[in-house]
Amino acid sequence: MMPCKLPVLMKKDRMLVFSLGSNESLSKEISKILKIPLGKIDLHNFSDGEQHIQIHEHCRDAHIFLIQSTNQPDSNFTRLALAVDAARRASAREISVVIPYFGYARQERMSMPRTPISARVFATILETLGVNRVLTMDLHARAIEGFFFRTIVDHLYGRGEFIKVLQKDLKKEIKMMTLWLSHRTREPQTMQDDWVHVYSTIQILPS
Repeated sequence: MMPCKLPVLMKKDRMLVFSLGSNESLSKEISKILKIPLGKIDLHNFSDGEQHIQIHEHCRDAHIFLIQSTNQPDSNFTRLALAVDAARRASAREISVVIPYFGYARQERMSMPRTPISARVFATILETLGVNRVLTMDLHARAIEGFFFRTIVDHLYGRGEFIKVLQKDLKKEIKMMTLWLSHRTREPQTMQDDWVHVYSTIQILPS
């Protein structure tokens, strides 16, 4: 008689982080800060170009984080969508996607007749697949957050880190950088506000 293999018991607060390939350096840094190894996942393409994903971790009742930008190539988004579905079918308790670069964010409105609102399309796909939370950075327009109805959106800004780099590494070039930023005047109004904020902040940095 074959011995019965007991199921693996999991903690409800267990967290798993997976890198899907677009941001390997960032994924490793996140893993290092959290002091947890990146989850094991198999990512490869079949001979006809189709993608295949298999998660090699027990995901039941775990909080899953998937790190993947959705900019070009379009296969990045396809891989993210497949990974979300795999995690959901593996009984993950919660699925959060970390999207450093949200592809198609510049197409958040109909700029011309008979064109799609592409950012809305991708938001709808993620929400339909069952994503609980989206963490992304520097969206082209804040209105994109409203494309998600049930999914929580954490919209982060890189401006603070950008200024820290200027303070640390570019002390001698601050005047030149300030001049360059002050001439960014052809952006939409929201971007003008952002650049003016950066400009005024850099002005008060120590020389």
